[in-house]
Amino acid sequence: MTDVVRTNETQPVPGSASAAPTGSSSSLLVSSGSTQMTAGQLSQLHTAKRHREILRDYAQEFRQTKAKITASREREDLLGSVYRDLVNRESTVYGSGSKDHVAISSGSTQSTATRLLLDEQEKYHRSNRLIDNHLSAASTIRSALRAQRVALRNATSGLNSLTSRFPRIKQLVGKIEWRQRKDSIVLGFVIACCIAFLLIYKLS
Repeated sequence: MTDVVRTNETQPVPGSASAAPTGSSSSLLVSSGSTQMTAGQLSQLHTAKRHREILRDYAQEFRQTKAKITASREREDLLGSVYRDLVNRESTVYGSGSKDHVAISSGSTQSTATRLLLDEQEKYHRSNRLIDNHLSAASTIRSALRAQRVALRNATSGLNSLTSRFPRIKQLVGKIEWRQRKDSIVLGFVIACCIAFLLIYKLS
C-alpha cells in the first residue's frame, strides 16, 4: 500500500506546478502573435499616411490645373465677347449690308478668339522688339556720351599740361584780358563824360 501511495505521489497532477511550462509557452505564442499584429498595423498606417500625402499633392495639382483652365476659358470668353460687341456695333453702324458678314463671323467665334489671341501675341512680340530697339539706341547713346566725356577729359588735361609747361602763355593771356578790360573802362569813362557835357550844355 505504501508503494502505491508513493507512486501516486510521484506522478504529476494535471494543473500542478509541473504543468507550468505548457501555460508559459502558450502565453509566449499569444504575445508573439500580438507583436506581429502590431507590426502589420504600423505598416498599414504608414502606407495609408503615404497614400494620403500623395492624394493631397494630386488634389493640389488638380486645383492649380483647374484654376489655369478656368482662367484661360474666361480669357477666351472675354475676347469672344469683345469681338461679338465689335461685330454688333459694326452691324448697327453699317445696317443690313453687313448681315451676311455678321452671320459668318458669329459662326466662327472660336477661330476668331484664336485669331485674337494670335494678334495679341504678335503685338506682344512687336512691343518686345521696340523695347529692344530702344535699349540698343540707349546703349549706343551711352557709349557716345562716354566717348565724349573721355575726349573732354583728355582736352582738359592737355590744356592743363600746356599751361603748366608754358607759364608765360598764361601770363600773356592775363595781360591781354587786363588790357581789354582797361580799354572798356576808358571807353565807358569817355562816354560818361560826353553825356555829362551834353546835359550841362542843354541845361545851360
